[in-house]
Amino acid sequence: MFTWNKKTRTIVILAMAFIISGIGVMLAVITVESNTALKEVAVATDTIKPFSGLAGKVELRQVVESEIPADAVYSLAEFEQEEWYAGEVGFLQNRPIQRSYITKGKDSVAGLGVTLKNGQVLVGVAVDQVQSVGDNSKPGTLVDAYIYIENEELDMDGGKEPESVISPQDNAKLSKLLVVDRHTSEGRSPDDPEATNKIPSLAIIAAPDEETARLLVKYQQEGKVFLLPVGVDGNHIGGISGKGQPTREGKAFQ
Repeated sequence: MFTWNKKTRTIVILAMAFIISGIGVMLAVITVESNTALKEVAVATDTIKPFSGLAGKVELRQVVESEIPADAVYSLAEFEQEEWYAGEVGFLQNRPIQRSYITKGKDSVAGLGVTLKNGQVLVGVAVDQVQSVGDNSKPGTLVDAYIYIENEELDMDGGKEPESVISPQDNAKLSKLLVVDRHTSEGRSPDDPEATNKIPSLAIIAAPDEETARLLVKYQQEGKVFLLPVGVDGNHIGGISGKGQPTREGKAFQ
């Protein structure tokens, strides 16, 4: 039978002291381990400016666990599958990459402009269901631009001069243009469940240079631009941004 007296009180006090000391030691060990234990995580190899691409600027490195944020990235595989961009903040050199501060090009608050490379220019081309071949000019599609121009001038007999069609055979810059986005008259994607109008009215082209952009703007004012799909850029299927952009031969470069 337990009797509370001076001896038992001393034993209880000593036992509690040992327990508290043990807990303190365990907490100290855990703290030391968390401050010294290393874990491999994706970090910035150099300072990454806001809205700039992460390609070639990320590597795996051992980092003290206590310095790793909860939304860190532990594999480079996803960076290899799609191209990602820094958000409004960017990253300092050697700092872990955080999911909450990166975005795909199509989701960037800065718009698709962050995805442009090597002198590319975004050009909006007005289309309808016929001009976009029934919404087959989707993001990732390579298209040839054909321009129909109706001649308003009259010939010697008072009749209209024949219409003309300008094709990639007439100007190679109209060949294999990359479609990066399209919108309906509501400003939504045709794939948006909330879009009441599914017919595209605008195709966004990543023109490879300013001269191509100038031609597309000029021809839109002179006639109608028809976008005829001729292939795809696999890096852009399922998303706006990818590892590369197509050349005139439809191949991707880094």
